[in-house]
Amino acid sequence: GKMNTLLCVVIVLLCTSHFTVADTCSVVKPGLCLKVAQAIKTLQNVKTPEDCCNACQSDTACISFTHRASSEVCYLHPTNMDGAVKGSCSSAEVRPGPPPPSPPAPSPPPPIHPTPKGAHNVLFLISDDLRPDLAGPYKQTFVKTPNLDALAQSPGAMVFERAYCQQAICGPTRNSFMSGRRPQRTQCWNFINNFREVGPNWISFPEYFKTYNYTTLGGGKTYHPGLPPNNDNPLSWSQDRPYVNSNDGKCTMNYPSPSLVCPDTDTNYTKFSDYGNLQGMIADLEYALTVDRPFFLNYGIHKPHLPWHIPEKFFDMYDTDDIALPTHEEAPEGMPPIAFTYECDGKTELDCFGQSYHIPYPHNWTLPDNITKTFRRGYYSAVSWADFLMGQMIDELKKHNVFDNTIIAVVGDHGWQL
Repeated sequence: GKMNTLLCVVIVLLCTSHFTVADTCSVVKPGLCLKVAQAIKTLQNVKTPEDCCNACQSDTACISFTHRASSEVCYLHPTNMDGAVKGSCSSAEVRPGPPPPSPPAPSPPPPIHPTPKGAHNVLFLISDDLRPDLAGPYKQTFVKTPNLDALAQSPGAMVFERAYCQQAICGPTRNSFMSGRRPQRTQCWNFINNFREVGPNWISFPEYFKTYNYTTLGGGKTYHPGLPPNNDNPLSWSQDRPYVNSNDGKCTMNYPSPSLVCPDTDTNYTKFSDYGNLQGMIADLEYALTVDRPFFLNYGIHKPHLPWHIPEKFFDMYDTDDIALPTHEEAPEGMPPIAFTYECDGKTELDCFGQSYHIPYPHNWTLPDNITKTFRRGYYSAVSWADFLMGQMIDELKKHNVFDNTIIAVVGDHGWQL
């Protein structure tokens, strides 16, 4: 097996500080927030929602806005408010959004080439928000990942210690490594665009194997949902079987809610989307072994992406008191706002067992020590859960005697700010 880990912890924000006041504003809706990651501009020192609305009206690319009074920040968005969520913001649409683009003209499918002699099978495992906090490959001691540790130490394994992600949010980095092109080429820097808009005929990573007569089957979070639409079906995947996509069940826990950390007491793993996707991928493997050609299987695991909804068994593998605090709990003094990750997956409030805490921006404060440790424990538990799922998939290769003839690549789409 081979291991290839792409990890990074940076989020880039576009900032500006100048705007022109427009004539009128639509009715502002309090208590609604648009996702920060989808903003095209971030304006500092904007006192009121009306000022933010005027800034949006003066920018022809702005369709809607979100204003956060507590930090006096204004976010300009290029889309309508369909994705707004409840929060401590005020938002509104100031003009109709553009009509959706016409779909590109369909192109003829790429030719099927003969499968190379001696071609190996491929199992491509993607874990969302995975950091290099692994005991075996990266000499860490606090995260329990026995399956990845064993894979990294298996004969012929290769661990990449200087690998970098293309951009540190899901949509752009997956559009990049799944298409083989940089964000400057894909024109994807946020959660709005996808590479098929500029490269409708590009051959994606899974599609490349498909053109060499591989059975290519996928499940879970491979592409970011909707980017491209329908997980790039039918281009990326063989049409022998449907793309695997399970939904997460509601968390049941012995702690107060709401909470980003959710150790579930239910021992029926089928309620977890990653486990449901695992069962689908095992079925895909069994099908692929009946076909007289090699396979490319792409299993995308949502965890350790938050919320950290995982079986309680994996939460109990760690003790909060044993979790270390960050070496640097505050950002460097004088660091420019563009370098500061001030949102948490679009959230401005962080919930932990019934308590809510504001994100540490713009005042550069820190969370209470026990909350920081609990969040870290939730993340580490989710990494161990992802490790368990990968181990199950790898065991299936061994069970069917194809482990030695399968290249296994493990990647994280980017890191995460702990």
